Amino acid sequence: MKNIINRFAWRGQNNILPAVIAVVLLIMQFVNPSFLAATGDVGALYVVSFASFISCGYLFSQSRYFFLSDGHTWGFAFWLLFFMGSFYAAYSIWSFYLLGVLGVYLLVFFLITNFSRVRHDFIETFIDVFLLFGLLAALLGLYEYFYFHICGVTQTPLIPYLLPADNDPRISGPYGQSNLFALFLSLTLLVSLYRYLHNFVKYRYQPSWIGLLRFVPVLVVATSFFLTRSKGGFLGLFLILCFMLWLIVSKRYLAEDHSARKEFFLILMSLAVAFTFSRLALVVGIEEVVATRSFSDTGTNPSGRFVFWTSAILIFLDHPWLGVGLDNYRFLMNGYGPVAHDLLGFVEFEAMKSTLWAHNEYLQLLAEGGIFLFGLVLFFLFFFFKKIWKYFIRPAHIDRPLFLYSHLFLVPFLIQSQFSWPLRHPALLLLFVT
Repeated sequence: MKNIINRFAWRGQNNILPAVIAVVLLIMQFVNPSFLAATGDVGALYVVSFASFISCGYLFSQSRYFFLSDGHTWGFAFWLLFFMGSFYAAYSIWSFYLLGVLGVYLLVFFLITNFSRVRHDFIETFIDVFLLFGLLAALLGLYEYFYFHICGVTQTPLIPYLLPADNDPRISGPYGQSNLFALFLSLTLLVSLYRYLHNFVKYRYQPSWIGLLRFVPVLVVATSFFLTRSKGGFLGLFLILCFMLWLIVSKRYLAEDHSARKEFFLILMSLAVAFTFSRLALVVGIEEVVATRSFSDTGTNPSGRFVFWTSAILIFLDHPWLGVGLDNYRFLMNGYGPVAHDLLGFVEFEAMKSTLWAHNEYLQLLAEGGIFLFGLVLFFLFFFFKKIWKYFIRPAHIDRPLFLYSHLFLVPFLIQSQFSWPLRHPALLLLFVT
């Protein structure tokens, strides 16, 4: 905590700016759902634009040149293909509007990468702020869980502008959707791993019972994460931990730092304790709810997802080259849904719902961007995993932990994109480009 306070200490305008920008970026994770409910994407666009202009002004005053990375090239290529397809979109005005929003997010990506090169303390400040916001979000999730099991279903927000109405036993947090909240919490756990293994060294040598208190934030975040009951979130975290465990056992990571290796296994034990506690809480909690209260499950029926996915494929087959335009799936799904239902045959009619998203980012990109954009997605995934393979599988040990975690940070997005719509949520999209 002292380290975090020191980062926020006023030591001149140039020193406080990284903290201000980090707070503005992360506060969107909480206020953005309220903006969406009131004003659509306009509120989110306002906050992002505000942070962008602050960063842009600072960069122009500090640097005479700008850095372009491969990520900027990929982002511009995606934007350009969507721009070309928008001329043939079913609702071109909506597509062009969202292209403007996406352009602002790409500007944020460009500014953050350059800002981190000008101010090397920005990344560390961002990580500190992320830990605080992640812990706050986890506490809000636990409050939501206990409130539901004590008071039952609510029709009004639990906390105005922070927690939406609660009508589901699963924790959904400020996002109002359990899969998206699980994604945010899994990222918080990843950031915690980085901090505990590479920064909080002096706390490892505290007296045993006092030193163990440092794992309380991990327990809180992990318990809230497991109570979301997100299968996609659990799969993403499980694969990341298995990969890191393999790196450590094969002595490619933390090979010469025995205290950090011990810290990693203590964190794994903390996660196991949180998982056990969440399972017990779910068993007791569900029995209480079934016995005393009725609740509506707002989750998507698993068989209904097949209708959404098949609809996306049918849309692609009718518009194979440039797709139907960015975010135009929402306008066409109702027309293709009955056809997809009849084609599948095994989905009950009651499982069909009207939806804005395909609950699979890859299939929705295929429908909205066509074969060219989907091919670009495949190339991106190929180069991403190729880069991981070349760097992490080599015999030498990993000497750039931030590089490791920056790549692992994308894995929950890639996995959750198969079951949900994380990149359609402005706050998570901002976190993705950050």
